[in-house]
Amino acid sequence: MILLEDYKNYADINSPNQDNKLTPLVAYVNDFVEKYCGTKFSLQTVTGERVLVSEGGFILPNAPVSSIENIELVEDDREFEYWPRLEEGTVEVDFEDSIYARVDYTWGYDGLPDGLKIPCFELISYFYKREFNKSKSLGGETVTYLDPSVIPPHIRAGMDLYRFI
Repeated sequence: MILLEDYKNYADINSPNQDNKLTPLVAYVNDFVEKYCGTKFSLQTVTGERVLVSEGGFILPNAPVSSIENIELVEDDREFEYWPRLEEGTVEVDFEDSIYARVDYTWGYDGLPDGLKIPCFELISYFYKREFNKSKSLGGETVTYLDPSVIPPHIRAGMDLYRFI
């Protein structure tokens, strides 16, 4: 995913002085984005995933699917054809029975998509600059409060493009 050096190049940081603060933020954002998007940004291999084939198809529990290596019907030796929709993680088959199958497949992304890098960089900056600190003046007093649950809309919109829910 994002490396410290990638972020430093993006943010035009040439000194190692902030590396101790930035390193955990980069790791945090990498983990946060995977969990928020509900997918992995490295390829994952699954062997023998049991799925229910019903009404001419099935849905794999992980997406996006990179490849399907094998589909075997459980306790059924018939030949069949299938048509995967890899981005959606769905597979259409040429029969309508309800039957279980075992699937070997690879899912996830082969690295961070280019379109997700800018939202990741911006999220690191958001946390690094503590932009979630909010202040209000009440009767001559200034109150500062934290609102880390709010991700700015421009960052959220970029991450939503890669979100699987």
